[in-house]
Amino acid sequence: MFQLDIVVLQYQNQKLTQKLETQKLEYVALDNRFAQLKERQKSYDPTLSLVKKSWEQVIGSHFF
Repeated sequence: MFQLDIVVLQYQNQKLTQKLETQKLEYVALDNRFAQLKERQKSYDPTLSLVKKSWEQVIGSHFF
């Protein structure tokens, strides 16, 4: 009986280790994707800043 428990625990440990490794790989992939998106966002920042500034001028000229 004790030997069977050890085998079951070893199997569960192996499966958990595999799951952890899969999650680590997924995390790295998502982290890389996030870094790519952040880098791509940098090219939009000047345009967004200009749009915001223009919008504030439009709003300011109509309400003040």
